[in-house]
Amino acid sequence: MCCTLTNEYSMSKKKQRAEKASNRSTRRKEANSNKVEQGPSSWLLVGGILLLTFIAFLPSLSNDFINWDDGVYILSNETTQWKSETPLKEMFTQPIVEGDNYLPLTWLSFGIDYMIGGLKAAPYHRTNLLLHLLNTFLVFLFCYRLTAKNWIIAGITSLLFGIHPMHVESVAWIAERKDVLYTFFFMGGMLTYLRYRATEQATWLVATFVLGLASLLSKPAAVVFPIALWLIDLYQGRKWEARMFVEKIPFLVLSVVIGITTIKIQSASAISTPDAYSLGQRISFAGYGFMMYLAKLFVPINLSALYPYPVKNSTEALPLIFKVAPLLALIISGAFAWWMRTSKAILFGFLFFVLNLVLVLQLLPVGNAVMADRYAYLAYVGICFALASVLAKLYEERPSLRLILLAGVGAFCLLMTGMTYQRCGVWKNSGTLWSDVIEKYPESSIAYFKRGEYHSEKNKPQQAFKDYSSSIKYNPNDAKALTNRGILYFGQQKYEDALKDYDRAVAADPSLFNAWLNRGRLYYQQRDFDNALTDYNKAIELNNESHIAYNNRAIIYHEKGELEKAKENYDKALALSPNYESAKKNRAILMKQMGQ
Repeated sequence: MCCTLTNEYSMSKKKQRAEKASNRSTRRKEANSNKVEQGPSSWLLVGGILLLTFIAFLPSLSNDFINWDDGVYILSNETTQWKSETPLKEMFTQPIVEGDNYLPLTWLSFGIDYMIGGLKAAPYHRTNLLLHLLNTFLVFLFCYRLTAKNWIIAGITSLLFGIHPMHVESVAWIAERKDVLYTFFFMGGMLTYLRYRATEQATWLVATFVLGLASLLSKPAAVVFPIALWLIDLYQGRKWEARMFVEKIPFLVLSVVIGITTIKIQSASAISTPDAYSLGQRISFAGYGFMMYLAKLFVPINLSALYPYPVKNSTEALPLIFKVAPLLALIISGAFAWWMRTSKAILFGFLFFVLNLVLVLQLLPVGNAVMADRYAYLAYVGICFALASVLAKLYEERPSLRLILLAGVGAFCLLMTGMTYQRCGVWKNSGTLWSDVIEKYPESSIAYFKRGEYHSEKNKPQQAFKDYSSSIKYNPNDAKALTNRGILYFGQQKYEDALKDYDRAVAADPSLFNAWLNRGRLYYQQRDFDNALTDYNKAIELNNESHIAYNNRAIIYHEKGELEKAKENYDKALALSPNYESAKKNRAILMKQMGQ
């Protein structure tokens, strides 16, 4: 009896081991279901992809700064201009640009570029392109490991990601360093999580947490990172158990904290007021954006740095395409849902795409655009992965189509490379960029204003005047354009026209510092000291760190004979800017008058 029991026990253990072996074999077969039998050298393939990507973005290396965030992020931002000491505390404790995101690692990277090349654009562009190349490599590596070394899926996904024209904005625009940087850490974290899943070693989960944190500190869009990890679990068929959720709790806590912080920061300026657009309009914006991101993956034409809202407020009727967009988006999503039943790769890719778009589909309107090319940067990894999985399956199952598939993909990628190369030229400088936007959207007041700024900077007052006037034509309450045109009128000694523009500007936006400052300057020119003093007082109330405003107010007091007040204001101007020549000379004259 004992022997019989022992034998039965042994047979039971053998049966369990056999079942475990069978299960492992089944998992290996499932993991290898996307695996192509024979492929080129992985390193050779990656090298070719990176070379083509580098060629596509080569023109960006000679581009200049753009007068769209590059100024406030870098050119006039002392925190990212490292000199005698590094302002790390400011970077990690507050948003550097008021109303913007919390981006300490992005600021840190700008500081490193400044140490290398000062305020030359080239080092910043080189870093952006380097990060994009690294991201392209990480995308290949991630797809290669996720699909058990399927070189077709990894190759097509990373190649489309690397060369796609929709990614020019994220790479060629220096201020969008946050895109390429947060994606670098995001994809790195996805890779370490795959390693954790393969080894079950906690060290790799800790590494994933660190990289997820770094991604969040580069751009708050990384709040979706823990959900992306769940998508990997879903793709790999991980058993739904408590551990799978508990291990994500630290990631979720981080995302919630950064998310709440970002909403508080952006609510001051970037996020539109809730009643600016109706709920129906916001749903239409989301549907339209979803449709266009998909469409531009295959046909990336009419790309623009700015896609203005089709209406200005909730009382205006939307164009037909926006009205039907939500229905079309539902139909497409339904088609994918039906298709996803038979393919984990399509399921993963589509959900990854939606996950990284959902926060920027303008259900809560942010900024001045209904969509943006840069929002597709990381999201396209998912949809390209889904597309690549379909092509890989066709390549494997239809040998007769292989030559056609390779030729088609090759032709498409060469076309994309050429379009990206050309698109980089559009971002050459502010003039070329905003001229391109005006060509696409000839009624964009923002584009005319920004091009007007560029012409003013290049000392082309006639062109600047035309652009400011066009901006005002399409937005009569554009206070900044009114102020800048007023400055041009002032320079032409057309004081009456200048005053009209300044009056309109302060009425349209009473918080605009430059409008008050320049109207005060005009009143002083007309010897209207009382009105000039009133405007300078208001300017200083709005910005009490303007050495120019204090100097100008000191001049008024000086002219009125209020010498002590004049001295106090000259001193304040010099305290803010010790090398300000105008204040130094004016103060010297005053002190001589005062006998000091």
